[in-house]
Amino acid sequence: MPTITDRDLEIQRIAAAYGYFETDPGKLVISDLEKAFGIHAQAFLPDSKGDFCPIRAAIRDGQRSVLLHMKAIATKHNNGETTKKPDPKRD
Repeated sequence: MPTITDRDLEIQRIAAAYGYFETDPGKLVISDLEKAFGIHAQAFLPDSKGDFCPIRAAIRDGQRSVLLHMKAIATKHNNGETTKKPDPKRD
């Protein structure tokens, strides 16, 4: 029978904290971050000269990835799923 490690407890604690983003105030925070970072906008947008900057696109894509990760973990927690991945070394 596997034992619960400090890392397992940390993962559970973090998952519970992400659950905040499924509350009404948490959803308000996520909505504000989505607007601030343009999560629903295209990553490749032309600048004022009409040129595309891959660095700006990478930054926007990174911002989008962070928010999507936050939302996914919050949804998993709200649905009772765990964020802990099976450890193939432990049986």
